[in-house]
Amino acid sequence: MKTIRRCLLLALAMGCPTGTAQTVYKCHDAQGRSIYQATPCTTGTTQAWRREMEASPTIAAAPAASARPTATPAPRRPSRTPPGRRQGPQGAVISLHRDADACARTKAQRDRALAHRGLKRTFLELRRWDERVQEACR
Repeated sequence: MKTIRRCLLLALAMGCPTGTAQTVYKCHDAQGRSIYQATPCTTGTTQAWRREMEASPTIAAAPAASARPTATPAPRRPSRTPPGRRQGPQGAVISLHRDADACARTKAQRDRALAHRGLKRTFLELRRWDERVQEACR
C-alpha cells in the first residue's frame, strides 16, 4: 500500500509544472530580419531585447530549449519579374470568340463515327461523343 502511495506521489510530482521562467531573446541579423530564440544572440547579430517569460504547463512539458533547434527565417526567393515591370494576375486566358460552325462540325463527326461503328458502339464511346458535342455547342 505504501509503495502505491509513493508511486502516485512521485508521478504527481513529476507531472507538476516547476514554475521556472524562460528567457526569450530577439536578435537582428545583418539583413535586418528579426530572430526570436531561447539562446543569447550569436556574433553577427545584434540583440534587440531580452524577456523573462513565466513558463506555462505546456512549455514545462516540452523538451529543453537547448535540445530544440532555433528557428531561422527562410530565405526569400528572388522575383522572376524584370525590374520596372509590374506583375499582373496570373491564370488561363479564356477566349470569348467561339467558332460558329464548331457545333455543326462536331455533330457531323459524331454521326460519321457512330455510323462507321454500327451496332458495336459502347456506352463509353457514346458518352465521349456527347461530351464533345456539348462542349462545342456551348
